[in-house]
Amino acid sequence: MDVVDLLTGLFDANGFAVEACAGPEAARARIDAGGVDAVMVGWPSDASAVLYRWVARDHRELRRRFVFVVEQLPAELREQALRRHAVPLDDLVTLLAVAAEVTRAARPRMLLVDDDPDQLGAMALFLEEAGFEISTAGSGKEATAMLARAAYDVILSDWQMPDGSGRDLHDWIARARPALLHRLVFITGGDVEAARAHADDVVVVPKGQDSQHLLEHLARACAAAPPPPE
Repeated sequence: MDVVDLLTGLFDANGFAVEACAGPEAARARIDAGGVDAVMVGWPSDASAVLYRWVARDHRELRRRFVFVVEQLPAELREQALRRHAVPLDDLVTLLAVAAEVTRAARPRMLLVDDDPDQLGAMALFLEEAGFEISTAGSGKEATAMLARAAYDVILSDWQMPDGSGRDLHDWIARARPALLHRLVFITGGDVEAARAHADDVVVVPKGQDSQHLLEHLARACAAAPPPPE
């Protein structure tokens, strides 16, 4: 039995959902698709080093959930122990404990979009306290640029914005990233029915509605998101 089979069997038996990727390219594609709580790689390995550098640059939220499985703890990992997990392969108890720790640290990634900085800041604080990991965009135009290069579990956007409106954002997603429509929720202080008439395939919530109601919509959007492709 090789190491991948051993670890897959170990984690499967202890209730973790495990996917094995054959090389850094497959791992990058899977991480970009979203829904990855933690990454485990073997060390020493040039491919593992390449993957870690890419994660540190493009998926910073996973840096503290990136685990090196090693035969012996090398100095270059020991020196960065505060930033990275490195676990001996023969210490299965610690491997399971670290996997549980980093998985608990995972939070749904949200892209929050609003042209009002005060509203954006207040919403970001509220949603972080509700358990989301927040990235912000100040316009629909900025949001599309972020969506083109990163993956999110849910998108919450204002509808009325001058530099790329909610309508523009919806239409771009429908055209360029249609799988994300399941993850999209709009809020508006304007004409709710007009927004719903245009974006009839997503949820539109009136501003000022009960915050618990909004959180329920966001939870459903996360749960309704289709699984990433195999």
